[in-house]
Amino acid sequence: MNETIKILLERRSVRGYKEDLVPEEVLNEILEAGEYAPSGMGQQGTLMVVTQNPELVAKLSKMNADVMGTESDPFYGAPTVVVVFADSNMPTCVENGSLVMGNLMNAAHALGVDSCWIHRAREVFASEEGKALKAEWSVPESYVGIGHCVLGYRSGEYPKAKGRSMGGPVHSRSRSGNRQSHHQKCPRQDASGSKRKTEKSHRGKCRHRLWAGQELHSR
Repeated sequence: MNETIKILLERRSVRGYKEDLVPEEVLNEILEAGEYAPSGMGQQGTLMVVTQNPELVAKLSKMNADVMGTESDPFYGAPTVVVVFADSNMPTCVENGSLVMGNLMNAAHALGVDSCWIHRAREVFASEEGKALKAEWSVPESYVGIGHCVLGYRSGEYPKAKGRSMGGPVHSRSRSGNRQSHHQKCPRQDASGSKRKTEKSHRGKCRHRLWAGQELHSR
């Protein structure tokens, strides 16, 4: 089997982590994969805020738990958190941020790192406390939270795959007799608004990565 396909099929969400940090060189590879995620019209209107600072990770976990109405740790003890934001002025902001999240998780698996998508980033960073953090990190106001990608090394057994419940593609025949595949479309959540010029960086259209707190050991 092709190695990339194998990674996509075998990657699982992990909900239980050791305290061990993802090494800087490995984390940078994962983040670079996130930076190169596809985006609508190639606009690259996404931004990642990365932290391994224990106090900040704990704060983000509590903010997320408050939205969920629980006192448990929504991050499952993961020591590394990547918050993905996307520019709401772009009609594909949710899709853009989701593609970044997917690249992060699949790249992590390829490098032996476990991950999980933790939801409620939009609600967390729509709160006053969340807006204050965005201002502290210089995240533009138009950028909304898409998800928290937690990273680390699992503390238990690797999860087994669940059965696929959505079924496979539907095949039909074209006029030439060739088989064509058709997939049902899922409803998409769009954010309306006009395009905006983004801050340029080495990636081309916008900056992609910010570091929050004293993470990466001595960084």
